[in-house]
Amino acid sequence: MKTRSLYLAIGTMLLSAFQQSSAQTVSYQEFTAPVYRFAEDQHFSEHKKIFYLADLDKGLLENLLNSSANKEAAVDQFRVSIMQELSKSGIRSTADAGDLTVAYLVDKMSISAVSNGFSLAYNVEGIIREVVMNRKGEPYFNKTHKISGQETLATADQITNDFTKLLANPKSVDVYRIVFKNVRRLAGDAEKRYVDGYQTQTINLPFIAKAKKKYPEFVVIDSLNEALISTLKKKETTDYSNVIKPFEQSFLQMANQQYPAEYNIKPIKVAAYSELSFLYYLAYDTAKLRDALDTLYANSGKFLGVRSDYEIRGSLTKELKGYYATANDRKYPLDSSSGEIRSDMFSTEKLSEGWVLLSQGDTIKGRYIDEHFKGSIVDLDAGKYVKFEIIEKEKPRRKSYKLSEVNSFGFLGKTYEVHKFKPVFEQNNSVSLDMIRTKNYPLQVIYSSPKIRILKENFGEDATNAIVFIRPNEEEVANQGRDWFKKRDEMMKDYFKDCPEMVAKLGSYDFKTEAAYIKMAEDYTKSCK
Repeated sequence: MKTRSLYLAIGTMLLSAFQQSSAQTVSYQEFTAPVYRFAEDQHFSEHKKIFYLADLDKGLLENLLNSSANKEAAVDQFRVSIMQELSKSGIRSTADAGDLTVAYLVDKMSISAVSNGFSLAYNVEGIIREVVMNRKGEPYFNKTHKISGQETLATADQITNDFTKLLANPKSVDVYRIVFKNVRRLAGDAEKRYVDGYQTQTINLPFIAKAKKKYPEFVVIDSLNEALISTLKKKETTDYSNVIKPFEQSFLQMANQQYPAEYNIKPIKVAAYSELSFLYYLAYDTAKLRDALDTLYANSGKFLGVRSDYEIRGSLTKELKGYYATANDRKYPLDSSSGEIRSDMFSTEKLSEGWVLLSQGDTIKGRYIDEHFKGSIVDLDAGKYVKFEIIEKEKPRRKSYKLSEVNSFGFLGKTYEVHKFKPVFEQNNSVSLDMIRTKNYPLQVIYSSPKIRILKENFGEDATNAIVFIRPNEEEVANQGRDWFKKRDEMMKDYFKDCPEMVAKLGSYDFKTEAAYIKMAEDYTKSCK
């Protein structure tokens, strides 16, 4: 005990000496605020609400219960308790009308106590299966999480509820606490991965220690931090690109201005670029985030091989990379398996209520047929026809409409227009013979106004995910062909020359995602008469 106290005293003196040798010391204040984030995996972004479900292996549950507990009732009490505890921790499990169900099936969880001298700790070995399902309970995928390592139970991990009253002993309660701790961690990851929406985040923002007494010019950091958190708590926007601008300007000025010779510039840059990194994370600005992190890394002090100031922000890029990697991919529709499912030895097909508008003007209602052939059987109609089941003379009849004869069609709440289009390499996920010629493509309408429509080529198995736009009375989509990618800025200015307000804004859009095209279309619709 005396030896440990001596080490702690020496460490305290060294830390004090280090702080005195620095002109400024960067510290971090912890805030909690709602932050709007897009799902890291944009395949699921049409799902807005998650229903969380947890279950225990039957044998594991029985080993935890006391002898008088009703084993059948305990199953439901465990499920309810997990939902309630998740809600207390800020993760809401939607009981009704959940778009997505995420189930955690705890197959194994064993613990053995270890002494670390400070708090209660266990060596943990466990297996939790995560199953992600649509609203009908049909699985998208499942994943196995292996839990292995040492886990500490702190005072904050204490849980007392109706289910814990059924448990046999304190060790059983600790198994339950560790089960919940891991389910909560996985559910928190699921919130980030699958759903667009506001997430309650713990945010560490930098400040200069003792600024009021020694460095009054840095007191402004505290005010800026409070103002930023106050703005986030208002939840007035889902796009922070304009929100961050005054904060960005203040911190860039702080990082680049001149200071007295006795000031240590590195901590000042650390504080400024740590804050800037968080601001660019809010705005999904990957280029500025990367530059800010590079500067933060260069100025962060290293202790025992760790650049702690950089580590606080270094993980921010991971979330943004996941978002941009899937931002333009096809979405999993909410009712992806709704409608009648039919199958034979050659194919499986799903039928959904829909309609088709032919070029000659006839609108025909029926059921859209989504057909998938089995094995190595090739669909010779792919990319040439849309298939519907219609009623003729009171009998269902299967009919294929050539894309060249179709104006538009719809099913499952989505509308597709047929346009001639020639994707180039920059718009395609794969190389195919179709790229050498213009042909008819079904393009989903993802934004529509009387002035402009934004379309996405995401129909069928080999969709390019290209995003294009067209105005009323135009015969071809605007942004296609190789010249578009060589001279995009010049051609955009020419295309929108009827609206000077729009031309002035063109440089502000990041055309990596469909969101940027939609924002452009909204601005064009509002700004230009």
